[in-house]
Amino acid sequence: MPSYTPLTTLYAQDEDLAVRAGGDFTVLVPHDQKRAFGTDGVFGAGTWGLTSASNPNWTARSVQAGMIVQVEQPKPVSGAPQYSPRELFAVDQVDVPSGTLVLRRKGDASGVGAPPSVAGTTGVRFTIATFAPQIEDVTYELNRRFGVDPKIPGRTPGEFYDVREVNQVCTLTVLERQYIAAARQADKSDDLWAKAKAFAAIRDEILDRLVIHWMTVSGWGVTPIEPTTTRFSTRLSR
Repeated sequence: MPSYTPLTTLYAQDEDLAVRAGGDFTVLVPHDQKRAFGTDGVFGAGTWGLTSASNPNWTARSVQAGMIVQVEQPKPVSGAPQYSPRELFAVDQVDVPSGTLVLRRKGDASGVGAPPSVAGTTGVRFTIATFAPQIEDVTYELNRRFGVDPKIPGRTPGEFYDVREVNQVCTLTVLERQYIAAARQADKSDDLWAKAKAFAAIRDEILDRLVIHWMTVSGWGVTPIEPTTTRFSTRLSR
């Protein structure tokens, strides 16, 4: 347990990183940051629910909405077990009473697209690993940079008018750092270094134009709070 209290409001989720990184997600996510894994997953026919006898309580493993589940389904062939190519699904919700992990296609709304298994599947291999520590670290840095503080009215994360650009900066920064870490461990790392630089360039472009508009919500609607904050005007008013 860290000696500090982790932030409760983060600016990105694993799903955001999976959408940006595509197939590289499984390479970049730290394998020692698993929340759950198993080889006994079960998909009901035409449903979005994943159950596992070895993981009867997903919340006890701190599995949350927005995390990514790496799934490999067994193929109906004779001989040694074979599995279909790995697919990534986002956790839509955790159904505690039934012990079911409700999934969806990453980046899509609930129930959009084809479900994981039309006929139903048992013996599914799955892994849930997370970037949560890295996302928390970058969120803290962004809070410091833009004068965000959960304890100061008018400067809390809940008072952003639009969190989208901050989400993009957080996502791209985590990916840049993970690509650099992966490049340092790879024999042929040119592609990884190139991707790190590309994500950093996009992040810097967004930072240059990022403007945080502060607002409050009341029965009268949304009320702007002045002034706005940019990377060049980060003096915190108390």
